Amino acid sequence: MGTARVLRVLGVLVTVAVAGAVVATSGRDAGWFVVPLVGVPLVAAAGVLVVTLRRSGAAGATWSAAVVVLGWALVTGLGTGGWFAAPGLVLLAAAVATSSGPSTGSSASAGRPRPARRPASRPGSPSTTG
Repeated sequence: MGTARVLRVLGVLVTVAVAGAVVATSGRDAGWFVVPLVGVPLVAAAGVLVVTLRRSGAAGATWSAAVVVLGWALVTGLGTGGWFAAPGLVLLAAAVATSSGPSTGSSASAGRPRPARRPASRPGSPSTTG
């Protein structure tokens, strides 16, 4: 499993753990507001989990989730919502790692030398083999 994928899964797990802690500490005081308080970051993290399992389009979803979770931590930063800065930073690291990964080819072919290409013969040109 690649570093970017591990960071994405870790970001989702940390988001779920922080959401559980926020519900446990703020559930009584916040009342029904605890649902959007933890729901916004959880929905963002769920998108990252879906693209991680699909193995496609992870960079855009991870950047979006990092911005949403960090933004939500700033918006709710005076209360327990500020705890979402930690998973937001993990998702930000995952987004950077996802974007800086190999841009072409699969990870299975990374490091293998490519076979040399033979020049294509042109129609009408003399053959080099006699």
